[in-house]
Formats: sequence, structure tokens, C-alpha cells
Amino acid sequence: QGKFGDAAGGFEYALSVDPKRWQAQLARGLCLLQLGKADLALECFQATLKESASQEQALFGRAVALHQLGKLDEAGEIYRKLLPGNPTSTELLANLVGLYTARKDDGKVKEFAEKLLRLKPQSRQALQGLAAVALSRGDYSAAVQHCSQLVKVAADSYEGWFNLGVAYQKTGRLEQAANAYREAARIRPESVEANANLGAVLQERGDLAGAKRVYEKVLSEKPELPGALWNLALAVERDGKPEEAEKIFEKLVAVKPDFEDAAFRLGFLQLQRAEYAGAVDSFETCLKKKKDWVEALQNLGLACWKFEDLDAASETFNRVLSLQPKNTDAMRALTAIAIERKDHKRAWELHQKLVALGEKSVELSYNLGLLLQAAGENKQAAECYQLAVDRKPDFSEALLNLGHALKAVGKEDEAKQVWSKAVSADPELAGKYFH
Repeated sequence: QGKFGDAAGGFEYALSVDPKRWQAQLARGLCLLQLGKADLALECFQATLKESASQEQALFGRAVALHQLGKLDEAGEIYRKLLPGNPTSTELLANLVGLYTARKDDGKVKEFAEKLLRLKPQSRQALQGLAAVALSRGDYSAAVQHCSQLVKVAADSYEGWFNLGVAYQKTGRLEQAANAYREAARIRPESVEANANLGAVLQERGDLAGAKRVYEKVLSEKPELPGALWNLALAVERDGKPEEAEKIFEKLVAVKPDFEDAAFRLGFLQLQRAEYAGAVDSFETCLKKKKDWVEALQNLGLACWKFEDLDAASETFNRVLSLQPKNTDAMRALTAIAIERKDHKRAWELHQKLVALGEKSVELSYNLGLLLQAAGENKQAAECYQLAVDRKPDFSEALLNLGHALKAVGKEDEAKQVWSKAVSADPELAGKYFH
């Protein structure tokens, strides 16, 4: 940098003596490009071209300056103008690869990268371009090939190692992916992406402790990085530490309230811990953007139910049924809530729908039988008890109550047969009941 700075200063002095010395303008512009001062370099090249319009080096320098300034259309036009007269210029081809990579034009990148590679088989720019195209097209085997060549040529290429890690990860070669990400992180220790991907690979391999260390390293640099918080929470949860995971999910939701999956995991852990009020809040957060997320609705309904807010629970489970009319989980919940409210008509209606769908819950049928029997609906009660007994033939309490329901509807012989089965199933219970 010092060398180019001194040279640029010398050429500037020469121009102060003779402003029309285009050779000094050209040389100064080239020095300024090396110093990263593309705007000043552009002025030099434009001044050169005024004095010597046919000067190709100045024209190329102008294109490079425009390229560095992000003026890709203007730069590309000059590169293409120069190419027919310089078809074997590796510098020109390398710049075209870079320009079309920035424009995400895979076809052009591939065209110029292959030309460059034929002229210069170990070209870093060509291999980077071909690797980028392969990744963009999902051709991960080709990406492995190009990136492997690239890191042999340029062992200090962060992009080469990082993209090699991505390609290996996509092809299921997790050990190789981890090694590649480690190399990328060695080159750029502060790289969040390389460290986060390394953690994800370690986590996928089952190395939860290693993954946790990597995520904690990332978070020491960026404490509120959503991706790292998410992966750390999943690793901790998978490691059997739900309370620690819950705290991380809670922090993540505070940092990024629209991260619905994080709010869902938080709500799930709160539900498991019987923190029903918190679970309700978390699942409601999930549903702010994804209003028709059935799994979140079902968990919200369950949290409301456990929180003893039966109205909210019923409303939520009914929303599930409006989206999925044959959702048996929601039907079972609504049936149980109706039983809890002693609404035997609604419970019977829902229970019949469940039976029609092939769902036969022993506990639900038995509890509904008790409710119907208490309401004097002995025929329906008998049907419910029978369903419970069909699924669990030695269910003595159901057999006893089935006998009473049958007797109440005038089927005494059948009642006696059922009571006989009850005695066989549980002589002690049946004996106490009849005595």
C-alpha cells in the first residue's frame, strides 16, 4: 500500500508540472485502483481517454473502476467491447466472471470461467465462479469438485472452504463438512456464518457438546443472533435440558418476535412444565402471522384448557375443525370439554362423529356414558359403555354401568350377562358393588 501511495503521489506531482501527460494520469489511476480509491482512479482514466481515446489500458482501468463502484452495466459494456481484441486476456476474463457472479447470471459466469480455466487451469476466479454456479444450481457434487480444486490452489480462500463445507453438508458428508467449516473459521475467526454452520453440522452428527461450544462462541460475538440462539436452544433441548432451552427460546422470541417456530418451541416447553399462562401467550404469538397453523392452534387450545379457560379452549378447537373438519384430536378435546361442562347433547354429537371416523377412546366413551346415564339417557349411555368394553373387555366399571344402563331400558337378561362378565373381570369390585 505504501509503495502505491508513494507512486501515486509522484505521478500527481508530475501532472502538476504538465497536466496533459496522459501517461502520468494512467499510471496514477492504476495506483489508485490498488489503493481502493476507485472514484479518484476513474477521474484519472477519464482524463487519460480525453488525451488518448484509443488507450486500451485506460479503457480497461475505467471499466475496473466502474466495476469497483458497483456500476456493473457500464463496466460490462466496456469489458465486452475489449474482449474481441483480447480473447486470451486472463485479467479481462476474470473480471467478467466477477461481474456476472455479482449479477447472478449463471450462464455467463460458466461461459467465461470455463474460458479462463482453459487458459489458466489454476485460476482462483474461475474456480470460484464455477463453484458458485454449481451451488446455485444445486449440483453439490460439482461444487465439491470445484471447491476442492480451489482450496488446493488458494488454501487461504475463505469462500472456497466455506462453500466446500456447504457442498459436503448438502451431500451428507458431515465429517468433511465440519473440517471445511473449521478451515473457514480459522481464516476468519469472527465469521458468524462459518461458526454457525459448523455448529449445525456438529449438532446433526450428535456432538451436542461441540455444537454448544461453537454456538456460544458465535453468541459471544453477536449475543442476539437469531440463528445461533435457535440452534443453541435446539441443541440444549435435545441434550435433555428443557429449562435451559426454554430460557434461550424466550430470549430469541424477545429479540425476534416474528420467529414463529421459536415461539412454538417456547410454548411447547412451557406447556410441558405446566406454565399454562406463558404457553397461551407463546402460542398466540405463533398465530399472529400464521393464523391457520393447526398444530399451534391445537397446543393453544390445550394450554387454555389446562388453564381452565374452557371458553377459549372450545373456541380454539372449533377453529381447528373449521380448517380440518375431520381432525380427531380437536374433536376428542371438544368432547371432553363438553363432558366437563355436563353438556351431554354436544358431547354425544361429537362422540358420534368420532365413532364414524373410526376413533374409539375407552376413557372418553366411559366418561360420556357416565354423563348420559346421569342425565337419564340410558340407551345412549349403554352404547358408550359398550364401545369402552369393546376396546377393553375386562373394564369392570364399564361392565357394571353397562348392566345398569341395559336394565334401565328393559334389557334385564342382557344386563345379567354383562354383570356376570364384570364379576369374572374383577370379583372383588363387583362383589362390593352388589353387596
